[in-house]
Amino acid sequence: MPLALFPDGSGGVDAVGLQGQLAVFFIGHDGALYVAQAAGLEPWRGPERITDRNIAPPGANVVTAHQKSDQLNVLFIGRDGGLYVAWADDVPGQGWKGPVRITPPGVAPPGAALASVKQTGNLLDVFFVANDGALNVSWVVDTGKWQGPVAISRPGLAPAGASSAAVHHQSSDPSQLDVFVNGPERWVAWVLDTGKWNGPIALPN
Repeated sequence: MPLALFPDGSGGVDAVGLQGQLAVFFIGHDGALYVAQAAGLEPWRGPERITDRNIAPPGANVVTAHQKSDQLNVLFIGRDGGLYVAWADDVPGQGWKGPVRITPPGVAPPGAALASVKQTGNLLDVFFVANDGALNVSWVVDTGKWQGPVAISRPGLAPAGASSAAVHHQSSDPSQLDVFVNGPERWVAWVLDTGKWNGPIALPN
């Protein structure tokens, strides 16, 4: 892989299985979204540019998530501070579509950290800390229209663009989704099935 494409030590990457191969995604020096792929022990192919240049800051964070079992999304916060998605069918030979901006511009710092997970079987969430420091969620059901973003915390919870992580609380209740936010304090918000968001509450140090 030509390392000169990637911002040294400052970029966000994500990797996932796609079309029977391992795919690695990143935003290059030119602000375009790239993918490199390898099947089994075969040599790596790419990186292939799959968006226009200057769509996002070099090294912007990216996150992958399956919207459907046969559709992979790659999401990032673009140069204009909007949330974008590019997608491909998990079928060999299918090309990339998008990116499409799915929020207004200016919702978060360009290149901000993201987390994404299925809230339920057909409901996909994407989380980020907005410019006002509130934890926000955007979501889509099946192949419908993207909704949000909606704040699920107070403003000032964490620094704008702060990192977050989302995981199902399997140990006690598999229907509970927890979202953790990192800042001067660490916070958790949670939801049961498709109900109302709870919290966030501060985690003990």
